[in-house]
Amino acid sequence: MQAEKDIRSTVAVISFSDTHENHVYGLGPPVVKLRDGDEVRANPVRRELWGLWERYWEAAFRLTEGIPRVAVAMGDIVESDAKVRSPQDLVSLNPTDVFEQVTTTLDPMYAECDRVLTIRGTEAHVGKGAWQEEMIAQNYDHSIRDEKGNNASWWHFYGEFGGVLFDIAHHASMGSVRRNLSGAAGRLAYDVREAYVSDWGIKPPDLVLRAHNHRWADSGMTYPTRAVMVGCFQMKSTFVHRINKSYEMPNLGGLVTICDRGKYELHPIRVKPKGPKVWKI
Repeated sequence: MQAEKDIRSTVAVISFSDTHENHVYGLGPPVVKLRDGDEVRANPVRRELWGLWERYWEAAFRLTEGIPRVAVAMGDIVESDAKVRSPQDLVSLNPTDVFEQVTTTLDPMYAECDRVLTIRGTEAHVGKGAWQEEMIAQNYDHSIRDEKGNNASWWHFYGEFGGVLFDIAHHASMGSVRRNLSGAAGRLAYDVREAYVSDWGIKPPDLVLRAHNHRWADSGMTYPTRAVMVGCFQMKSTFVHRINKSYEMPNLGGLVTICDRGKYELHPIRVKPKGPKVWKI
């Protein structure tokens, strides 16, 4: 961990989500050494995804050079298939192997960040109570901790970076029709703002960040509170084919938000995988 800087005035928030490490089409190192001595070499899809992951961080670091950084993992960091629906899609069933994959991936990136924030994802992927993400968060001394909940990770984060108020969680509702995605972000922005103002009677967030759906969406400037749903770092899984979305391009990438004394700039960084090849005979 680097020496902590004053991150109250200008802060760069680097967000990413749904890496699903340990899934055969999720993020992961090119070579995984298992506890039994075997080595698993990534398939071509996972190798391509690893290169796109590195490209995302290279762009994010260039954009935020000289600015204190907060890395935000927005849930579903790992894939443990807690419901045992498709264990054949996992790299390893050993939690120790899973943890090793995640730390190999995150350590170099987190070493360049002043603080890290871990948001809990879906229990079907990360275990009961998102225990695997809590374990990952505890591994980093510069984690922003949920002191009230006595945890190193969060189900829901309401906090301020560079004078900008954030509401961050993993889950959000979103339909499957592409032309309606921006509407889902708009509804989220309105609903969150209304809850803070009418129910809690406190200042509403400037930005609402969500993930889970592996799709981008942005409410834009429709309301004073803006909602953004970020993409993912997982290629097409069996679930994608089952819901008849095989033809769609994965929404890969993350979001960099530069906050400065209450103002913010959004910099979505989308990374594009190679297109499908035509099979010929």
